[in-house]
Amino acid sequence: MAEPLRELLETDSVVGAYVFDPAGELLASGGRQSLPPHLDTGMIHSFVGYLAQEGRDVSECVILFPRGLLYFRRLEERVILLEGDAKAEASLLRMSVDVAHHKWREIGIQKVFPGKTSSGWRRFLRKRRGGS
Repeated sequence: MAEPLRELLETDSVVGAYVFDPAGELLASGGRQSLPPHLDTGMIHSFVGYLAQEGRDVSECVILFPRGLLYFRRLEERVILLEGDAKAEASLLRMSVDVAHHKWREIGIQKVFPGKTSSGWRRFLRKRRGGS
């Protein structure tokens, strides 16, 4: 599944790219095959779930560390996480995601990064529970 992420991984200073569904399940990864060991995966999954919720005013976030950064971005019903090294620039990562998202949107992001539950089924369940 790294093929759709290849262009992002070729961006200067990107060491990992991950795509999550709204529940925080990892759908695709490139670069590293799993989340970095120094990250709290529970925190990552919780934050992805928070960011993926519809109606949030937050659509992207950058978290800076002494040796790198994490760039989160909500893309329709997916959340992308780019891990950058110490030289990474958030603006470059943002622009790279903009370009990739434009290409993915033409195909359909759910087709590029399919989840276990189709988006139509998820919407149906939300409506049945009284959600929007």
